[in-house]
Amino acid sequence: MQVVIEFVVPESGPCKLVQPVFAACADRYHPNAVFLKVEIEDDIGDLHKVAASYSVKSFPTHIFVINGKVADSVSGPITEPAFNQIIDKYLAEAQGKSKIELITEEWDHSMVFECAIKEEFDSHMRVVDTDQLVVIEFVVPGSGTCKLVQPVFAACARRHPGTVFLKVEVEDDIGDLHKVAASYSVKSFPTHIFVMNGKVVDTVSGPITEPAFNQIIDKYLAAAAAATSTA
Repeated sequence: MQVVIEFVVPESGPCKLVQPVFAACADRYHPNAVFLKVEIEDDIGDLHKVAASYSVKSFPTHIFVINGKVADSVSGPITEPAFNQIIDKYLAEAQGKSKIELITEEWDHSMVFECAIKEEFDSHMRVVDTDQLVVIEFVVPGSGTCKLVQPVFAACARRHPGTVFLKVEVEDDIGDLHKVAASYSVKSFPTHIFVMNGKVVDTVSGPITEPAFNQIIDKYLAAAAAATSTA
C-alpha cells in the first residue's frame, strides 16, 4: 500500500494552494493509496517531531511511502498532473505493472477519462483496440459553451461503455495539449473528434445535443459491427 503524507502549516499561501490538488489526487486513487494530511502549528509539538522524523524542513512537503520506507519527497507547490505522475509511477512498481496496464484496468470503472497532460492522452490512445471507437472532447476551462456540452458527453459515455471517451482541457495556446488539439485540426471549442482504427472519421465543432451525439456514435458502432460480421 502506498501512503502519501502532506505536511502543511495553517494560513500558509503555498500550503493552501496545494490542498485542492492533494484532495483531488486522494479522490482519484482511493482505495489504492492512503492520503494523510498533517498540519504543523508550532515548532515544538508532537506533529513537529513527526515532520522532523521525515526530514521535513519546509512547507508544504509531500512524502511518498512504500512498504514503510520513504520512496520520494517533494517540497513546495506541485501541480496535479505532476502529483499523479509520481503516484502512478510507484503504484505501477508496487503492482509490477506498466502505466499502460493500470490505465487499461481504470477503464473498468470510469466513463470519461480526463487527460491533464499529453503523456496521459498518448497512453490512452496506445491501449485502444484497433476496432474500438474513441471520442475526444476538446474544451477550454471557463467557456459557457464548453460547460454546456460536458453533461451530454458524460451521458453518452454512460450509454456506450464499449467506447472510449477522452476529455482534453486546453488551457493555453502553447502547451502540449494545445499541440494535441492542433494535430486534430481543432480550431474552436468545444470540438468532438471521432476516431476509429486510428483514423479520424468525423468531427463536430460547437454545441451538440445528446440525441445527435448518440446518432453519430451508433452510426460508427453499427459500421464496425457490420465489418466484423463480414470479415
